[in-house]
Amino acid sequence: MQRLIERADVVAVCGPRAVDQWCDDDGDGVAEAEVVDDALDAASDRAGLLLEGWSEENVVELVARDRAVKRAIAEVAAGLMGRRRPEFASDQGRFLSDAYLTRGEETLKKIAKGAERSAAQTTIGPPAASTSGASWVVTDGREPFARPSKAFPTGRGGF
Repeated sequence: MQRLIERADVVAVCGPRAVDQWCDDDGDGVAEAEVVDDALDAASDRAGLLLEGWSEENVVELVARDRAVKRAIAEVAAGLMGRRRPEFASDQGRFLSDAYLTRGEETLKKIAKGAERSAAQTTIGPPAASTSGASWVVTDGREPFARPSKAFPTGRGGF
């Protein structure tokens, strides 16, 4: 999956100080670019997995059209960044950044299942265009990638 977010998106979620703390490996107080890049790529890959049944093209278009989806992926990245540092874990082994990770993943799962509709989705009603239950209609005249049928009136079904 191509990178869907940038450092600025994560900074907008958790602030520059958190990114610097979580991704500074040499102690100079500044996040290492390669560490940030790894987290951004990992979050993008995870978003691709969580939006199961969506093509990479549709995921990229969705992120470009909907700030809430981009924010959810940035929250996943923030959660992954925070998990790099054991000193930020509680006595129970939970990381302070886990709330970001959980919230971001839940948002993406809801969109994938059609339980939450993205602002970029143009259909109203039950999910109709994806095997995962996501309702995705491209507004530039192209056909959706899973059309409803007699057997699957909501567009769901296997391949």
